[in-house]
Amino acid sequence: TVTFTAMIGDESTRTTLGTNEEGKPQSMWTDGDRIMIHNGTEGFEFATSLDADAAKADFTYSGDDFTAEDGVIAVYPYGDYTADLAAKTVTVSIPSLQHAVADSYDPESAAAVAYSTTNSLRFSNVPALLKFTVNNSGVKNVIFTGLADECVAGPAEVVMTEDGSSIASVAGKTGDGTASVTLSAGDGYFETGRTYYMAVLPQALQEGFVMVDPDADA
Repeated sequence: TVTFTAMIGDESTRTTLGTNEEGKPQSMWTDGDRIMIHNGTEGFEFATSLDADAAKADFTYSGDDFTAEDGVIAVYPYGDYTADLAAKTVTVSIPSLQHAVADSYDPESAAAVAYSTTNSLRFSNVPALLKFTVNNSGVKNVIFTGLADECVAGPAEVVMTEDGSSIASVAGKTGDGTASVTLSAGDGYFETGRTYYMAVLPQALQEGFVMVDPDADA
């Protein structure tokens, strides 16, 4: 069994929001979370088993074919990712349709990455997290769009710093991306006064942005 210990970085990262000792929002790993650990040749699925949400968790792989002589790039959530260990780059994706979670965010939307040459992983969030509340009842969807039609979701190349300790840049692939993100309450409705988070690609929106309820009267 191979074990990596995953920690929360300085930013708010995976996978759910709890509170720290000071009562401030603190991202936590949850039971059953899975990550992809890429050794430069292929990716492997590692999973955690927890009795309670935690900011630090052990992820294990029970196969006998894992090696990592040159370090690893890890990605949450688990998936099929293209990684270049030498260049410290990996391509992830921010979904254009996300599911609303009161006081938190869709755990599948907030991709996080880490580079390491040891068995310790310190993850950094890829997207920016937009925090907002809904004042009106009966809202089922909220759509975010940049007013200059910037790419705000879809595939993105993540470049780590030279030492791999953090993210240097995130660049969306304009031809493959989308200009809006929808946060959906599914079969229910947003709760008024509750806090919600939406994940979008980080960037400067040159002409600002708009968030709308597509079902509201004009």
